Amino acid sequence: MARVQTGVTTHARHKKVLDASKGFVGRSSTNYRIALERLEKSLQYAYRDRRVKSASSAGCGSSASTPRCASTG
Repeated sequence: MARVQTGVTTHARHKKVLDASKGFVGRSSTNYRIALERLEKSLQYAYRDRRVKSASSAGCGSSASTPRCASTG
């Protein structure tokens, strides 16, 4: 049986990671290994912060005029 070459698959996987890491600083956007680490970390931050965002707005109720419910940004 012939040996399977994975160049096309690997290239596509690397391209997907590097495209998703555009805008990262330094080698985090150009080097695959570092970009993969930073991308995984950024996805962890995104997951966490979606919950922080919903938790911070959950206690507001309907009156947005109170100081703790005012938007900060």
